[in-house]
Amino acid sequence: MLLEYNQHPESYPANLPTRSRPIGVVVTPMKGLASNIVNEVSKLNISAFSYCHETLSNMQKVGVHLTQEIMECVKWQVTCVDPEHLHNKE
Repeated sequence: MLLEYNQHPESYPANLPTRSRPIGVVVTPMKGLASNIVNEVSKLNISAFSYCHETLSNMQKVGVHLTQEIMECVKWQVTCVDPEHLHNKE
């Protein structure tokens, strides 16, 4: 929605605050739902990532500090996360 607004702000009545590269965080109750969201938004050329145990383990094996990359808001436009991974301060 924010990408559309950025491209055509004159089409919307409100003067909404936005960023040149908006990001979204989706809290999902299940890993499968997160995977579906990632697959669907990827079809729209939106970069997405599922922050779950599997991806955390895979990234740790190759030495990637995943939380830092997500916080930098550069690599992915949408990050799906399950509630159990929201306990960390980061």
